[in-house]
Amino acid sequence: MNDKYDFLKEQVKKQKPYMKWLKRAGEAAFFGLIFSVVVLLVMVFVYPRLDRAVNPKDTQQVDLGMSSSQNGNDGQPGENPEQSIAEENSQVAESETVQSELEENNSQVQSSVLPEEKGDPDTSVAVQEPVVEKTTAENLDKISADIMEVAKTVEKSMVMVIGVTEDKDWFNQTYENQGQLSGLIVAFQNSAYYILTEYRVVKDVNRIMVTFSDGNTAEARFVKRDTAIGMAVIRVDANDVPKSTRQTIAPVEMKRHTMAKKGETVLAIGSPMGYMDAVAAGMVTSVDNLKSVTDNAYHILYTDIPVSEDGSGILVDMDGGIVGIMAQQLLDTRKLGMMTCLPFSELVESIEKLCNNEKMVYLGINGQDISTTVSEKTGIPKGVWVDSVDNDSPAMETGIQAGDVIVKIGDAQISTLKSLHSLLNQNKPGDKITLYVMRQSVEGYVEVPFEVTVSGR
Repeated sequence: MNDKYDFLKEQVKKQKPYMKWLKRAGEAAFFGLIFSVVVLLVMVFVYPRLDRAVNPKDTQQVDLGMSSSQNGNDGQPGENPEQSIAEENSQVAESETVQSELEENNSQVQSSVLPEEKGDPDTSVAVQEPVVEKTTAENLDKISADIMEVAKTVEKSMVMVIGVTEDKDWFNQTYENQGQLSGLIVAFQNSAYYILTEYRVVKDVNRIMVTFSDGNTAEARFVKRDTAIGMAVIRVDANDVPKSTRQTIAPVEMKRHTMAKKGETVLAIGSPMGYMDAVAAGMVTSVDNLKSVTDNAYHILYTDIPVSEDGSGILVDMDGGIVGIMAQQLLDTRKLGMMTCLPFSELVESIEKLCNNEKMVYLGINGQDISTTVSEKTGIPKGVWVDSVDNDSPAMETGIQAGDVIVKIGDAQISTLKSLHSLLNQNKPGDKITLYVMRQSVEGYVEVPFEVTVSGR
């Protein structure tokens, strides 16, 4: 009886709660490992084949010029990757043969393939590069031809002016010194050629000789000079010029003058480098600066054309119009080493008077412009500030002095030296004008009128 119920004596032990969770975690880790292995096998062996079947590889981007039939066989769906590698190795082995074929067909590519593949930037650049170089050379030749054509139309009006000075040496032997500068034939009147040049070449000389563009030489006579700008006019009688020369030379067309613009292409003709028959091309670099002279002011044309210290000549535009006249002694820009000129358009009036040997109205003022901006900053009245007056000039005799500011001539306002010059030229030597001047006093600037009798020079 007792043995039959011995099991009742055994005690039932309760299972620990954390064992249950450990068992479940182990089962989850096992099944996760199995799932990862399956996914890895699918990614390695199955996915690449599916990708090649759905998205066939396009090989047209690496085409090096093969035929369209070869391109059509590349990258078909379901192709063997090992076969593609073998084909690529074969293409590499045959690259030298392909390159040779491409070179042999180069002319065909330029004539037939280029129009069809006009939008291809690589093909366009490779084919057009030699064409650009050829076009550039042709353009340079054309530019040079255009320059020489313009120069030829103007050179027939250019001369070389030679000033001859006689002197004696220690043995009382007479010898000659010669100076030469360029000149410009500006008119043919009264059976004579009138030539504009710089006064320094004909100053205090015994004889003046002129060499024309064809090499013939004739003697010239002094006519008149403009002391303000250092220019002079000489004349050569037509009877002293050989007939063959008269048929080749011609005065410059005075109406064909323009005001140069900054950046404009210009030609220097004459002897800017110090020797005859020179032509140089360059660009106008500045036109805004002013050079004050007696009773006037002129713009200065700066260029990037190199000149020598004794250089002379003219500037013309690409249409053959006269732009400027060199005046190195006046502008004193020899240290700059670049060609500087007075605008020809601002000299025409003076040139006409020089040719006609007319006196120019003279006041004797040397000054500078007082602009609105300067007036507001300094308190000086707007007008022409008098820096100095010439000795024995009408201005000095009247009582005008340095520090005065000229504001009016009669009822006309004066704001610049150029406007002063323009109003003065409306009078003749001997005329009386009323000049209104602002003069500083203890109470500030006061207006003072002056009666001035202008003279001629």
